[in-house]
Amino acid sequence: MSYVTSFHKNRPGLRLLFFGFALSMPLAGCQKAPLVKAVKVTRASVETTISTTTTGTVDAEQQAVLNFGVVGRVDAVHVVTGQTATKGQLLARLENRDVASIYERALAELNRSKKLFSAGLVARATHDEAVKAYDIARANVQKTEIRAPFEGLVTDVNLEPGELSQLQTIPDSPPIRIVDRKPRVIKGDVDEVDLSRIQIGFPARVRIPAVRPESFDARVVRLVPYVNSTKEQERTSRVELTISNSPARPIPVGASAEIEIIVASKNDVLAVPSRALLGTGSDRYAYRFDNGRIHKTPVKIGIGNYERSELLSGLNSGDTIVLPGDVELEDKLKVKIELLPWP
Repeated sequence: MSYVTSFHKNRPGLRLLFFGFALSMPLAGCQKAPLVKAVKVTRASVETTISTTTTGTVDAEQQAVLNFGVVGRVDAVHVVTGQTATKGQLLARLENRDVASIYERALAELNRSKKLFSAGLVARATHDEAVKAYDIARANVQKTEIRAPFEGLVTDVNLEPGELSQLQTIPDSPPIRIVDRKPRVIKGDVDEVDLSRIQIGFPARVRIPAVRPESFDARVVRLVPYVNSTKEQERTSRVELTISNSPARPIPVGASAEIEIIVASKNDVLAVPSRALLGTGSDRYAYRFDNGRIHKTPVKIGIGNYERSELLSGLNSGDTIVLPGDVELEDKLKVKIELLPWP
């Protein structure tokens, strides 16, 4: 007993160290296991997709800039921007009384010549002259008119009655522009290294925020065999797609489009969230949760995209894997999990 008393009295430093060590032992044992998010390995559909390097654009299958064939004073404009025009509809006309009068006389002469020629009362050469005169007169009238070459939407009208027409067309201010209202073409650019992986007919998803948040089904219809090297470090090639399911609401030409081209797909395969896979190249792994701890588990993966990946080996259906987050993961780390629904 005297020895213990001497220890406490003569070695105060050791006494404090002893008590500090004794207090630290229960604290270390009480540290809480961190909470991490986890999912179950399950069977699902998996795709490999290619996205365009920049936002795509909705374009029309047909569009035309229309102008008069001669200089003259605008007599009438029959359409406004946003109006739908039928094929052959008269959109605008110059003052053409003289040429119209010549046309009417040529038409009357042609009709008379047809009757006489059929009755054998005029020679073919005479009839041919009447046909030629009519063709010239009709062409001259057509030069004073703008008609819709196809059914479509009038997107630009830059004509006013009374003004003098110009033969030269200003790109940003065409006299009249019309675009096809039929299924739209979606144009986008992909990285040159991805072009060889894409074929005509490949399915795709296109999201057009101006129309709706959901994606449209689409299909690749054209690959442009040209690499655009305008930007030295971004060489791209153009792809064109059409939408398979036409929406009830018209798609505005010029709208932006987010494009995903599906280059590979598999159904009912083992799948995991792509963000659960760590490592690079062939050295990939995931953290499997079992009996309160996580275990670094090498895996082999197949096709996939940024959302989910096919699992070839390393894990089984029903295994629980941890998703990376705020907690620094390491082999044998003790954790608690919050199981998330997936996929």
